[in-house]
Parts: sequence; structure tokens; C-alpha cells
Amino acid sequence: MDLPSVIAHRGASADAPENTLAAVKLAVEHGATWIEIDVNISADGTLFVHHDDTLDRCTDGTGYLVGTKDETLISLDAGSWFSTQFTDEPLPTLSALVDLLKPHGTGVNLEIKATPGADIALAEKVCDFLKSQWPEELPVLASSFSPLVLEEFRRQLPEQPLGLLVCAVPANWLAWMERYSCDTLHCAEHFVTPNFCKTAQQAGYPVLCYTVNEANRARTLLDMGVTSIFTDHAKAMIAAIQS
Repeated sequence: MDLPSVIAHRGASADAPENTLAAVKLAVEHGATWIEIDVNISADGTLFVHHDDTLDRCTDGTGYLVGTKDETLISLDAGSWFSTQFTDEPLPTLSALVDLLKPHGTGVNLEIKATPGADIALAEKVCDFLKSQWPEELPVLASSFSPLVLEEFRRQLPEQPLGLLVCAVPANWLAWMERYSCDTLHCAEHFVTPNFCKTAQQAGYPVLCYTVNEANRARTLLDMGVTSIFTDHAKAMIAAIQS
């Protein structure tokens, strides 16, 4: 899988409300060839693009997304919390996101953001979506913190590129990669060291780091051997890395 140096974190999330069609569209306009978004499942089994377990921070709704029906979710305002410029921005479904990106061929890091207890249901639904609805022209890398999600993905889609998500890099990270047959390791940028990058390169595993919003730090990480950085400032970071 050909991963870029810069991946737009939740879209152009410094300039538009995260995980919305507005943020994703803006990231594409800013030159991002890959975006990272989060996906969860509604009470009706529909896949929605949203980061938190609850709706409170990024919409005018409340409560758990996984416990909320589609009728309510599609009526929410997911933009006003960020700026009045984005009033009435909808909470997007994964289908709507795919429709937006398909003409551009944009790659997607699809983070499976499972609410504890709904891991398997979400993984099954995303696997079904990838099998039946995902366009061939859109590269996709699935990733998750949840071992249950990773196991279900490997059971249903053994060839799907899959990323292990961690915060700190565990001492036995290689064993984790092998256990879940993961292709990439995603970690917080604070825990990246030259020795770790060297080991990962020798083992053939790309390292992806979140969330990097300073150009000098991004250059340091890339020089260290990191494959991709996730950033909220896609436009500025792409310009800085290419300069």
C-alpha cells in the first residue's frame, strides 16, 4: 500500500468540524491524498462517521451514538460547535463519505472506533460494507485499538490492510503485530524513537504517527523513518513537507 507522508486527521479538522463532509472535502481541496476518519454504528446498525462514543462534544445531540436511532442522528447539527459557518452540517454516514471521495480516488484510513461491548457488531458491519459497497478505486486501511475488532477483521477479510492502534508503543509490539496479522503500526508521536523506527523498518512495518501539527516535528519523524503523520493542518503540513 502506497501511503503518503501526510494524512488529514479527521479531514481538515483545524479548519472545519472534524469527521464531517465539510472537513473531508476541504482536506481534498487542500491536496490531501489520504484522510483518516472514525466510524461507529448506530442503534439501527448504520455506520456513521464520528469519533467519540457519545454525541455531546461534536453535535447538538446527547448520549451514546451506538444507542441512538438513525432518525435522530440524521437530524443532528454536527457543525455549530465548531463555528456558525458550519451550522446544520450533518453527521455523515460512511456511505455519504464514500460518495464524496469516490470521484477523487482518495485513500482512507478507516479507524474502527468501537464502543466497548459493540466491538464485534461494529466490525461485522464494517466488514460487510467493505465487501459489498466499498469502491475498488478507493484505497482503504482499516485500524483499531480493539483486539476484538482486529480479530474479526482477520477472520472475515484476511487480505484487508490492517493497522494496530496504540498510544505508547508496547515492548512486545512485534508479537501484537504478528498475533493480529497487522500491516501497519499507528502510535502517538511522543513515543517514537530512532531505535523503534529502525526495528520497524527492518521488520517491514510502516509506522504512522498521530497527531502531528508542527512542521519541524513532522520532518524529524519522517527523517527518523516514520512513514506517515496524521495532522489537523493538512494544507500547511503538505506545503511544509514538500518545500
